[in-house]
Amino acid sequence: MGLWGFFKSVVTAPVKIVKKTAEVVKAVANKAKEVAEAIIKCIEETAELLAELVKPPGIIIGRPEEAIAAAIRLHNIVPSNAYHFGFAGPAKAGKSSLLNSIRGLQNFEDGAAKALNTECTYNVTKYPWKEMENVILVDLPGCGTRQFPSASYFINTGLGAFECIIILVEKTLRADETALAKLSKSINQPVCFVRSKMDQDLRDAVMNEGQYLEGQERSDENIENAIRNQANARHLTKKIKDAFMEEKAKNGLSDIPVFCISATATLLWLFKDPSKIKTVFEEKELLQFMKNQVVQNRSR
Repeated sequence: MGLWGFFKSVVTAPVKIVKKTAEVVKAVANKAKEVAEAIIKCIEETAELLAELVKPPGIIIGRPEEAIAAAIRLHNIVPSNAYHFGFAGPAKAGKSSLLNSIRGLQNFEDGAAKALNTECTYNVTKYPWKEMENVILVDLPGCGTRQFPSASYFINTGLGAFECIIILVEKTLRADETALAKLSKSINQPVCFVRSKMDQDLRDAVMNEGQYLEGQERSDENIENAIRNQANARHLTKKIKDAFMEEKAKNGLSDIPVFCISATATLLWLFKDPSKIKTVFEEKELLQFMKNQVVQNRSR
């Protein structure tokens, strides 16, 4: 090799190294791209699978008849034998307490549905309603718990089997409750929302927030007078129902009725001592709604 050949080899060697390095980098990049695409595909497929797993079957995918039939089998219901009200909604919203009140029982009495915080309902339990023949009140587990997640609650508790659903709600209407109402509407199932702790809401508004005292001091007497004031009860009821109305409209549920009641007042009004009722909310309207649903169903 002459001088020129030596010089050429010295100059071109780095170029070859750079080219080789570029080829290696390109190969690695291509491989990394393939791996990344494979990972992305795997993630997408996993997400689709998970979406299918949490999607309530039947009603969501357009098979209401099959879903209703499956729910009826789940609860061993004989069609036309009785009218069933299903009491659904989030845990600790007052389902069991309301159901007990309608049946004329206090929470601690024999035969009452379990309503204590430490004894939340985990099973579907049926109770007769003495007010009307062949009417069953069904106490359902709370929605949105680990045992009964919201996504599959409608199917897993067999809500489609009941002639009417009563959805207990908190002070605000949440996505879980509106989703249940939409599913009920999709199978033409009568449904209503119920806020059952209005006596507690009014007491909290007066004692904790100072509402309805109109500048008076927070004495026991003034607080008690404010809680017993029927005008205050009507005002708070309208305030809560107006807030619900906005949420219902957003979700296409404007036609679903809302009843603001006190489970305690319901019990006193129906079975105990009406003179002890401090304030009346919409207890009478809820009971009339329930009776109307039964009568309409039986007249078909």
